[in-house]
Amino acid sequence: MMDGAQLERVLRRIHRRELFGRLIDHYELTPGSLVFHLAEVPASGPFDLLILRGKVAEAAAAHPGQWRVLTLEEARATALVPVRVPAGGLASFRVEAAGPTTARPASAAPATATGRTLANGLVVVAIAADGTVDITGADGTVLRGVGRLVDGGDRGDSYNYGPPAHDLLVSEPAEVTVDILEQGPLRSRTRITRVYPWPAALGADRDLRGAETVPTPVETLVELRAGEPFVRVATSFLNRSADHRLRFHVPLPEPVSESASAGQFAVTRRGLTAEGGWGEYPIPTFPASSFVSAGAATVLLDHATEYELVGGGSELAITLLRAIGSISVNIHPLRDEPAATEIPAPGAQDLGMRVENRFAVLPSAAGWQRADAVALAELFRNDVLVARGAAPAGGQLPPDTEGVRVDGADIFVSTVRRVTAEDGAAGTEVRLVAMSDTGATARVTGPFTEATTVDLLGRPLSAAPAAGGLELALGPWEIRTVVVR
Repeated sequence: MMDGAQLERVLRRIHRRELFGRLIDHYELTPGSLVFHLAEVPASGPFDLLILRGKVAEAAAAHPGQWRVLTLEEARATALVPVRVPAGGLASFRVEAAGPTTARPASAAPATATGRTLANGLVVVAIAADGTVDITGADGTVLRGVGRLVDGGDRGDSYNYGPPAHDLLVSEPAEVTVDILEQGPLRSRTRITRVYPWPAALGADRDLRGAETVPTPVETLVELRAGEPFVRVATSFLNRSADHRLRFHVPLPEPVSESASAGQFAVTRRGLTAEGGWGEYPIPTFPASSFVSAGAATVLLDHATEYELVGGGSELAITLLRAIGSISVNIHPLRDEPAATEIPAPGAQDLGMRVENRFAVLPSAAGWQRADAVALAELFRNDVLVARGAAPAGGQLPPDTEGVRVDGADIFVSTVRRVTAEDGAAGTEVRLVAMSDTGATARVTGPFTEATTVDLLGRPLSAAPAAGGLELALGPWEIRTVVVR
């Protein structure tokens, strides 16, 4: 309710037709009442804000006093639809209601969720009583107990993790609930909620965790999509504890002696130990950018992440959170000297913040290369871009547009962008990286007739005709940039 003299304040929130993130379909103006009906796509005729403003001013003058202003949004439904989008291109589609007998072309087995099991014809996920999952891959590889969360104290700083001398590890949830959110056929989803009694902070003796605990629910969203050979995982929790580290564990079928992580245009292999400098204990936690692999488990990532092989190489631990309170600490259990000045950094505790992580687990006994981890990591990280059309409803859809397509095992596409040469000729720059120590072959196809190899600054090196296709043999870890026109 508001005074009629204040109705202009509501009208000032309208920008052309937009109000509170939606569009005005129509409105109802009666004595003492103004009701806006909002829609994502208006079905009514034109809307004129100046006409509305005049009508409201006239009605408010005729009926002074209290007015009720309502904004009502039309009911909406979210539908998943399969749409084929050409590589680097555009596809147009229209969503329409269909009867139950409408044929659905099946290019992949449907994703399902029943009870505590998800499946899509390639991967099967079974949820255990403790909230961890067993994942069976397309080749029969089984990863058991995936998703065990281990929370421990951290008396370190922004430079290094620092374990308390008498740490308390919390890995058993006090409560576990499982809820099926979606049952397919294009996507199945299950939410696992586990409540953990995490200590609120370290104690007065920073080698001990405090006695006070905070019950913390952690949600784990497990998702399968039709046609994907990996399991999408998303974790989320409201952090109310300080001075701790939380990690997501992926047990391996058998111990391994090395890991492989992708980043900086290379895949780096590392053992179970790290190199240390003077006075600093070598912590064997390492960075990964797009994926990390150990034995039969590959974890696809959407941002730079820290990982470690623990338990003598029997488990892969992914860091979800390090909550610390100082840029550097003068007394560090794994460092003889401070790394910098001891300056408080309370924001680094992430207290009161919702901490979210997203990754995917890919089981494969053949390792990351034969599992095509380079390409699958990009599939996981990059969703298709969708924009609503601006043409009138019911019109003819524009034809699909083919773009540049790149095929090839162990080929990473660093960039695809439009460029203009000094002579004004437009083209598409494609930068490729061979993510292999033996080299790789890339096949580039699309609507072009010539290809120019350029250096990293875009300066031409050589040119050759290429009628719609180009095959490039790249050496080990080679970066190659071509411009196609």
